[in-house]
Amino acid sequence: MTGIRSMREKNKGIMDAIDQRRASGEAPVGKPVPGSPLEARTAPGRMFGLQATIQAAETRAVNAEAELAALRQSVGTGGADDSAALATASTRVSEAEAALKEAEKALQVALKDHPARKALLSDLHEVPGRRRVLSKEQYEELRENLRNNPLANPIAVRTREAGGFEVIAGHNRISCYRDLGRTEIDINQLDLDDDETERAAFYSNLLAPALPDYEKYIGFKARMAHKNLNQAQIAAEAGIVPSAVSLLLSFDDLPPDALLVIASARELFGAAAVYKLAIASRKGKGEKVTEAIQKIATGELTQVAAVKFVDARPVTDRPMRPKPVTIKQGARKYCEIRPGTKNIRLEFATQAEADAGMAAVIAAMQQLAATTRE
Repeated sequence: MTGIRSMREKNKGIMDAIDQRRASGEAPVGKPVPGSPLEARTAPGRMFGLQATIQAAETRAVNAEAELAALRQSVGTGGADDSAALATASTRVSEAEAALKEAEKALQVALKDHPARKALLSDLHEVPGRRRVLSKEQYEELRENLRNNPLANPIAVRTREAGGFEVIAGHNRISCYRDLGRTEIDINQLDLDDDETERAAFYSNLLAPALPDYEKYIGFKARMAHKNLNQAQIAAEAGIVPSAVSLLLSFDDLPPDALLVIASARELFGAAAVYKLAIASRKGKGEKVTEAIQKIATGELTQVAAVKFVDARPVTDRPMRPKPVTIKQGARKYCEIRPGTKNIRLEFATQAEADAGMAAVIAAMQQLAATTRE
């Protein structure tokens, strides 16, 4: 289902900050809460007032989706009663989605109606490690887009005690503006503490569709270490299922040399394939896994083929089986001997010859046995 979590995920740091201030009874910075969200004249005011509407729509949509999922699992014969219940639940999901979209649309209108503030690029200060890594192609595409089009989403900043602004999100947009020779950029100034800022910066990158899984892994590891969070806690904070975090953390089980290769070509590696390669690595196939990852990086193997490459059993040389031996009587085949692993098969042209051969074999085997014993 699309739309239910998009607003809260895209603005997680901001929304959480607003939640905390509402819980403590604080008013939004600069303006009181209006009687109706749309009565506010500024973007911060409307955002604060619309938060309750968005939260209610979120809850309604999530509950409706859960109800529909439960019904789908519990339906019995698929008769008229089941169909009616499913149809009703589906309608509630659609209505909830529509309500959420309306709330999000109202918030976007509020933001558009408020003139964006501008800041000099020289007043913007980046925090190391916060910038999202783009491939050369992605960066060039972003730069050319900004060359020809207005900035759709202002960058997010907060005020620095030493002066100027600390960049929370939008590092690559700033870099592109510098490349284009521009001196100022639109900003959204946020009132966030250190932890809220870190969360907002991390999750604004995490939820980017093109962000490689390796980048997400690095981000989760850093966030977990900084806040001493376990997998369940970081999943709850991010608003994703714990299994998704576990999948990303499977990078941990790869050999160090393999991680170095991935770091240099991170956009080529997905967590699903890495999870399978990590299992193989834990089983003692680390060298094979590293080789497979190198082949992915060079384009020699796809991720699917690399997993098969690691799982493939080594080909062992099988001993050559002796060829049949033909005994002839003149030009006629008298007997064919077919050797096996622990047996010999004799095939004669006639039954009489087979009987004679049987007697000869018995006599020969008895003589061989006696000789061997001695």
